[in-house]
Amino acid sequence: GGLTPCTQETLTMWLEKHPDAYVVTDIKDDNLGSLAQLMTMSPAAKWQIIPQVYQPDNLEKVAAMGFEQIIWTLYRYTGSHDEIIRHVKRFTPHSAGLAVTMPAYKAQSDLPGRLKQLGIPTYVHTINDPRKAMMFRQKYSVTEIYTATLAPSQPGQ
Repeated sequence: GGLTPCTQETLTMWLEKHPDAYVVTDIKDDNLGSLAQLMTMSPAAKWQIIPQVYQPDNLEKVAAMGFEQIIWTLYRYTGSHDEIIRHVKRFTPHSAGLAVTMPAYKAQSDLPGRLKQLGIPTYVHTINDPRKAMMFRQKYSVTEIYTATLAPSQPGQ
């Protein structure tokens, strides 16, 4: 469909040409192994690649690899909000670069506000309506949204 496959070599070259860009991973299989491989490809990987982890026990493992920012994505996590807060508190003294992303149904709660009180940025996915984007930010204290269609200049931004 007109897309170019991304290889380790092309990603390395792209990161070098775009030092102000970030890549957020969404690796479904062998996340830890793939992240370890990404870390060896370029010195810039530790700050340009932002790995997502799916379970809290991987937060320390990924931080130990040298990544400076990590996103814990909650769509696979089945624990309670209190458990999420407990894991975040346990991890944050080790890394200031943590953010949490969640599906809309989890964000429509006190969880984003509780994380905000801890200084943890939160994201909700996938929001393609400017009014919903504004609602999540104002009513639920979500830091930002993932979107497929909204541009920063659209109303509600």
